[in-house]
Amino acid sequence: MTAAEIEKLNVVFIDDLFHRMTPNRTRPATRLGPGLSCSRPAWYLDGVLLPSSTTLDDLPSPKDLAGIEFYASPATIPVQYKSTSGAGFCGVILMWRKDGY
Repeated sequence: MTAAEIEKLNVVFIDDLFHRMTPNRTRPATRLGPGLSCSRPAWYLDGVLLPSSTTLDDLPSPKDLAGIEFYASPATIPVQYKSTSGAGFCGVILMWRKDGY
């Protein structure tokens, strides 16, 4: 999803953006698709894996994002974001800030 697509959604909170882009319009923190659920997908910001202690309040506002990508299955996750620890098995969300910092 590009910055222009995010702007069209006119969402204020990152949780609402996640909600709009996941299968069946569910929260990625609870359900990722048919038969897939996890406590939290792996979050990356500007290519850096965020600690598991990161909360939604720690993430940038949708208006600050240049783009966001959501991968719900291991087969679709780009190889550089697959975790050897197994953390990425329940999904990966890649977020890119407009300013890159």
